[in-house]
Amino acid sequence: MSTEGESLVSINEGARILEVSRRTIYTYVKENKLSLVKKKNRSFLKRDEISQFKESRISTERRKKPGPPRQVSFDPDKYVLIEKKHYEGLLIRLAQLATEAGNLTEKKIFLLEDLRRKKEGVLDRILGFFIK
Repeated sequence: MSTEGESLVSINEGARILEVSRRTIYTYVKENKLSLVKKKNRSFLKRDEISQFKESRISTERRKKPGPPRQVSFDPDKYVLIEKKHYEGLLIRLAQLATEAGNLTEKKIFLLEDLRRKKEGVLDRILGFFIK
């Protein structure tokens, strides 16, 4: 809907012109990119402001066109590249190794305790031999 000799447009019309949603229009207003004009409890946008905004967006998009792919610096002493298809398998293997490490720690504790008991038994036998 247009009013006042085509100088004001409704929010819906402005959204259609800019090819955005009504919510985006209100975001632009909040960011002071567009301004609202109130007329009889209704909000409108200035047509010329919408046109200028659209042109500035188009020129900005032209400047943002992607160039050739940027070379990413990669320090092989700091990072390792892993393909996605291998990543999950590596995580599973890492979990298995963590479990095995826990089991080995338990086994080590058990063996040390057993060795301590045997050592005490040997000492008792040696002392018993000399005391008799």
